[in-house]
Amino acid sequence: MSHEAIEYIMAGGNDQFDPEIVELLVRRIPSYPAGLSVKLSTGDTGIISNPRLGLIARPIIRIFHRPAQGILKNPFDIDLSKPEYQRLLVTQVLEYD
Repeated sequence: MSHEAIEYIMAGGNDQFDPEIVELLVRRIPSYPAGLSVKLSTGDTGIISNPRLGLIARPIIRIFHRPAQGILKNPFDIDLSKPEYQRLLVTQVLEYD
């Protein structure tokens, strides 16, 4: 998964890789590509609707399931780069067989 590769590259940015090249790379390759299903730290489940190139790991996510409500009739988007969502994290990438 690209998010795992980017995490690895960023973690080794100062020791194993040229920091300038790491910076260029992570601004060009989305951590979470469009269409990927993810779970957030709130327990909400959604699909990456816009990976937001240049904003590392802060995509726009269309929320379609909430733990207390189940599948939502009216999914909604959240932009993890906005201040009100800064504390939310993608905690799991969901894979379907």
